[in-house]
Amino acid sequence: MKKKPKHLSEKKKKKMKRPAERRNEFTATYACAVCGEENEVFIELRNGNKQTLVEDCEICCRPNVLNILVIPAAGEGDEDSILIDVEFEG
Repeated sequence: MKKKPKHLSEKKKKKMKRPAERRNEFTATYACAVCGEENEVFIELRNGNKQTLVEDCEICCRPNVLNILVIPAAGEGDEDSILIDVEFEG
């Protein structure tokens, strides 16, 4: 069964995974604005807490504009979070 396409603009707050070997890099997932499939993206903190990236979907190859906001952890033991606003570039 095929997933329904997501809205053209969708905001998601997700927990980020920080690979042990990359302290300034996170991985996060987003749903393609066209086909709705989950994609993974690397986010580098050295580029700032607010970033805009254009990533092609791994399934349908359509470009997605990712407006990314990194939300630092509130306290010790908490994890950083990320907010990704996804829209179709086209």
